[in-house]
Amino acid sequence: MHLLEFGILDHSLGISRNFRSSRQEDAHEYMVNLLESMHKCCLPSGVPSESPSAYEKSLAHKIFGGRLRSQVKCMQCSYCSNKFDPFLDLSPEIHKADSVHKALTNFTAAELLDGGQRQYQC
Repeated sequence: MHLLEFGILDHSLGISRNFRSSRQEDAHEYMVNLLESMHKCCLPSGVPSESPSAYEKSLAHKIFGGRLRSQVKCMQCSYCSNKFDPFLDLSPEIHKADSVHKALTNFTAAELLDGGQRQYQC
């Protein structure tokens, strides 16, 4: 495949239709744009890119993606709710970590929903 097919490289527009001159874009935004374009391009015809089955059928998602589990456990009744969201990139906080392992550990650490806006209703 060629970058023109993904909409990433367009000689008349520069790098991408989504990138414009005089705007700040970085390597992460470029990677996200590239992966999303590859995801859309690699889907079988007729499969909408945002449908749940798209992530199972996309070659880009099979190679680069995954599913992020969000789990909430009620401390009163011990009920556990799991939600799985597809992803093509992760954005862990790196300013508080001195290694990739520490950044991923912080990213996946459990949080206590202890009231206010962080209150979980059973």
